[in-house]
Amino acid sequence: MASTGISLIIYVAWLAFGVFCILDVQKHSEESFQAAGTPKQTALIMTIVGLLCCGLVNLYYWFGVKPKVDAVEQGGAPGGYPPAV
Repeated sequence: MASTGISLIIYVAWLAFGVFCILDVQKHSEESFQAAGTPKQTALIMTIVGLLCCGLVNLYYWFGVKPKVDAVEQGGAPGGYPPAV
């Protein structure tokens, strides 16, 4: 019985993470995604598929695509690193 409760908590957390990723994609502009090398539509489809099928896709978005988009929006290099001085 206890393992069922833990599984439910993990499942709900995984779903919440997927929804959070979708909302994060919507927060950023198309231009930021283009400069980072991934079209916004591709990122949105990827996160929706991650929500419906496999949450590992959302981990790729969170740790692979999002840092590049954030760096572009902050005026840095699209690789996720600050610009060279």
